Amino acid sequence: MRGDVIETIEAAYRLELPAAEWLRGVGTSFYEQHGAGVGLYGCEYRIVDNARMQVGEELRINMPDAAELPMRESMEMMPVDFLRRTFARCDCATQSQYVDDELRPMVDMAMASLSRYGWRDITAFSGVDPEGHGVYFGAWLPSPKALTPAMRERWTRVAVHAATALRLRRRLAGEPRPVDRAEAVLTPDGAVEHAVGEARVDEARQSLRSAVVHLEEARGRLRASDPDRAVDSWKGLVSTRWTLVDQFESDGKRYVLAHRNEPKLAGLDALTERERQALAYAALGHTNKLVAYELGVSASTVAVLLHRAARKLGASSREALLAAYRTLSAKS
Repeated sequence: MRGDVIETIEAAYRLELPAAEWLRGVGTSFYEQHGAGVGLYGCEYRIVDNARMQVGEELRINMPDAAELPMRESMEMMPVDFLRRTFARCDCATQSQYVDDELRPMVDMAMASLSRYGWRDITAFSGVDPEGHGVYFGAWLPSPKALTPAMRERWTRVAVHAATALRLRRRLAGEPRPVDRAEAVLTPDGAVEHAVGEARVDEARQSLRSAVVHLEEARGRLRASDPDRAVDSWKGLVSTRWTLVDQFESDGKRYVLAHRNEPKLAGLDALTERERQALAYAALGHTNKLVAYELGVSASTVAVLLHRAARKLGASSREALLAAYRTLSAKS
């Protein structure tokens, strides 16, 4: 096995690359750590109306020619229930371990048709954000396999970064100088060189400084000695607002840019921006712990935000709250 988990996150934040090169960079890093040499399929996608998938840029590594066209067709014809339980949320697991009894007959039938290529299982990685844009990689396996709970949690968090980076790529598309769009510029030791807007507030500056220090630890001493702690240190967002990315000057000097990158969510006017964000991620089927990681806040803060949202929407349970969110979102 080559590479490490932090390498895959770093590949996700290579925002300067064209779409095909970006997808190949992230996919290759994933394949080096999860593949078995029998092929990988990857793609960018969009979930439309919470019911169907539109496939965009695609990636194929060691794929048989006969399997290339059917992959896109099978993705776009995916049953709604399967889509909502898999690609409509951030996750990483092997096909054999996370499909429930209701969907298993369909999945087993699909895997049986693919066995002629030597495929018996697949390590599936999907990262999607509340706006419905996502990225997927599936590394084919010659025999069934199960990821440990720790491995699943680690790579689900990597999927968070892939979705976060993809959202920022869309925001900065066509921008000749991304540095001009940054709300803060910091040195690798956390010193704030420049800040505008909300990044000028003392509390925000401190949060950004702390996030940069933790990011550098994750990319440095922790990446080999404690990969789980490294991934935990590198949050999806800082204070629900900023994504941190590298900026290299012509002389090789490196800075860290803080770009505004929270998901844009329409409707639900009764809720605050943070309440809408927490609720949108929870609606993906994510636990409070994972939502906290995505937003860069504590799990207790997420619980408070969801409680406030439930009170405003008149929901007496989490299930009722998520149902109310989906109904209101569909009307916006």
